[in-house]
Amino acid sequence: MRILSQEGLRDGIIDVPYEQVSIEQKENEIWCGYSSTMDRHCVGKCFAKYSTEVKARKAMEMLREEYTGMPNIRRMDDLYGRFKHTGKKDFELFIEHMVLKKCYFQFPTDDEVEI
Repeated sequence: MRILSQEGLRDGIIDVPYEQVSIEQKENEIWCGYSSTMDRHCVGKCFAKYSTEVKARKAMEMLREEYTGMPNIRRMDDLYGRFKHTGKKDFELFIEHMVLKKCYFQFPTDDEVEI
């Protein structure tokens, strides 16, 4: 899954793979942390700012909820291998789910976070 920076702060120009970075909440801000497997262009950059620490925590919860259940897939062969024994319908439903989710999460703006 890809993570995009907040619209209005960095307008989604920072786009990183969730599996290769650490995302940290520091008070009312969300930051990209270090990962040895990732290009360091995003390290130490603020991804999102909120008016309160509670809203920032809620945004982190939203990120975790979006990611839950999404497999770490490196190639389509791996994906097919996981689902070929469950039947074509299950595989098709999974693909539809992945396409509909678009496999990305953009941090919401401050006014989009309801607490």
